Amino acid sequence: MINWRIRDFHSADLDGILHLWETLKASNVEPVYALSEVLASCEKDHAVVA
Repeated sequence: MINWRIRDFHSADLDGILHLWETLKASNVEPVYALSEVLASCEKDHAVVA
């Protein structure tokens, strides 16, 4: 099982978020929120990306 870690968003996390986004889109999974909304929420400490 994976150990979870919760921490504040860092700008270095963008690469991981974009990779996850591209992987989902390539798998024909339609995200609930637009990428711009996800990034804005991360910047304002309102979102968790897992």
